[in-house]
Amino acid sequence: LGLAVFVSTSVRQEDMPENQCNEPATRRDLILAALAAFGKENLDVLVAEVLPPTQAPAPATAGQPVGTLAGASIVHDKAYLAFLETAWDRWKALEHRDDTFCSESDKGARVSSISTSRNLAALGLEGGGGGSGATPALVPGNGPNRDPCCGPGESVTSQCAWHCADREAPIYAGLAAALASDLGVARAALGATFEPSLGCSATLALTTHPGHHASSNTCAGYCYLNSAAWVARTMREEWPGELPKVAVLDVDYHAGNGTVGIFWFDPDVLVCSIHADPNSEYPYTCGFAHQVGGPGAEGATLNLPLAAGARWVGSYGEAIGEAVRAVRAFGARGLVVSLGVDTLRGDPVCVPGAGFQLELGDYLALGAALRGLELPTVFVQEGGYDLERCGAAVANTLRGFCDPVAAGAAAEVGVAAKVTGEPQEALPSAAGDV
Repeated sequence: LGLAVFVSTSVRQEDMPENQCNEPATRRDLILAALAAFGKENLDVLVAEVLPPTQAPAPATAGQPVGTLAGASIVHDKAYLAFLETAWDRWKALEHRDDTFCSESDKGARVSSISTSRNLAALGLEGGGGGSGATPALVPGNGPNRDPCCGPGESVTSQCAWHCADREAPIYAGLAAALASDLGVARAALGATFEPSLGCSATLALTTHPGHHASSNTCAGYCYLNSAAWVARTMREEWPGELPKVAVLDVDYHAGNGTVGIFWFDPDVLVCSIHADPNSEYPYTCGFAHQVGGPGAEGATLNLPLAAGARWVGSYGEAIGEAVRAVRAFGARGLVVSLGVDTLRGDPVCVPGAGFQLELGDYLALGAALRGLELPTVFVQEGGYDLERCGAAVANTLRGFCDPVAAGAAAEVGVAAKVTGEPQEALPSAAGDV
């Protein structure tokens, strides 16, 4: 079997606030469709539906998660997980809500076509709205200092201000259940990696929500649970007979600041992130080349920021090569790939005039380069906002990784491009090049 894909398509997210770029359930379904088409014509693809957990979470007490997110506590603070489990019900139960904590999309201020001058009552929301009925999504009302003298209180708004680092990770109805399903998807993908009877070249955790901006105690940038970090740490702990070194390679357009932070003091997990320069792109404060790891873990973080307009030849391909060499030198026994495909030319989530210029064929070369490491590998889905082509980009990456013929073709194109200095043309893909 070439590829095993784990997904929970029952997560629909109808109550998620509108966002003109972030449609995670739609992206997941389009990627799944591209992989299914890819599997029919190229290699064996197993698609396994992961059923959502049925455990009904009991009320969390004293900041302790007791529901379906408790398993994420190996990378996230328990108080943060308890907040994710309970925040929506507590917010919905409030008789009076501070308007600054209400999502703009529910008020019609950002992505709705309704004029921002109208108030909530005029929209018929009566202090709430959006897909969640009368209750707007919860977002932080301010950006608090995180000095030692500060911390979250007992109210849901105080905890939101502390645990939600920006307004791009709103709390809404059904979120906790969706995150629990994502955790199950990650666990299933990792479990298949250690299942010899499947004989997988790779596994993909096709989570609904990305995760690499989620820190140990904050959500941000569309991310809530850091699935890649969870897989990496669990891979170490569950590796048969030893505690090996593992590596996380983040190829999303935006720096994986959450993953970097989670492993900042861990010398046994290498985090490599290839991304846009944080001087001009999200997350703005992490991903600089001089950030190499905390005390005792210096050198276990490798940030490779690239300038706007980076192409495979002359920039991105060289960065992948550097990251691959670093993984080898580190002595990693397992690999987790944070697979963001917002590096694709024309992806909309970037500063105007910026973005990378990868073509669909370049993702074959990416997969081929990772294949060369010959490590047990779990791919975890991150970003990708060009909904027409993100499925083909993911499929090509996995095709390059799993299919030696495609990998060889990608390598030949890469060599030719380096000799001629011309950008690569996209190789044909069964997933469909657009």
